[in-house]
Amino acid sequence: MTWSVAGECGLRWVLDEPPSPTGTQRLVAMRQRCREVLAEAWVDAVIGYTTLTVFINFSVMPRSDVLRLLNPLADQFEAGADGEPVITDAVLPIITLPTLYHPAVAADLVNLADQKQLSVDEVVDLHSQRIYFAYANGFSPGFSYLGDVDHRIAIERLSTPRRRVPGGSVAIADHQTAVYPKASPGGWHIIGRCPTPLFDPQQTPPTLISVGQRVKFQPIDSDEFQRLGGDL
Repeated sequence: MTWSVAGECGLRWVLDEPPSPTGTQRLVAMRQRCREVLAEAWVDAVIGYTTLTVFINFSVMPRSDVLRLLNPLADQFEAGADGEPVITDAVLPIITLPTLYHPAVAADLVNLADQKQLSVDEVVDLHSQRIYFAYANGFSPGFSYLGDVDHRIAIERLSTPRRRVPGGSVAIADHQTAVYPKASPGGWHIIGRCPTPLFDPQQTPPTLISVGQRVKFQPIDSDEFQRLGGDL
């Protein structure tokens, strides 16, 4: 695994393996080490399912010097001395997201249940009784790609995306689930709505869910949903 060019100011490291929580933890740990060794040359980094893209100020540190520092890290994080992957020891707390599962706020809940030959309650149970892992953030500020949903409710994206998905919508696409932080276009199947804000630029960090975090959805009724600020 080596670093490849990613635009004028970026370098990308790719894991040659399928996405997994262990792989993501390794990417998180690598991001931290890169920040430490690059110091003032560090600008930012983005973690994908199997990638880490680091953005660097090459006017502070020439590309050749950056690669001299980062290439040894690729070997270090590929495997430890005992042959096991090197990962971070940090354990982030579980984020619990209150969610109203009801057709009034979930346009696809009933259709999904019908397609999967399940009851609505069974869909809710299968979705909410699982702890998900945040593999990546993207699409819009605060949007986290969470996996993996139970195979019994996994479903392909909508053939035609909606022009507008309400903010807070809890949705499924393939084996992923997510919450739309704000109103936006979207092609995922909407099965609920969460009143918890996921993005606040005034906070540090601005996103509620960090890559590598675990997330659980907690079913609530309409009264609790409105009490928490939800809008029916």
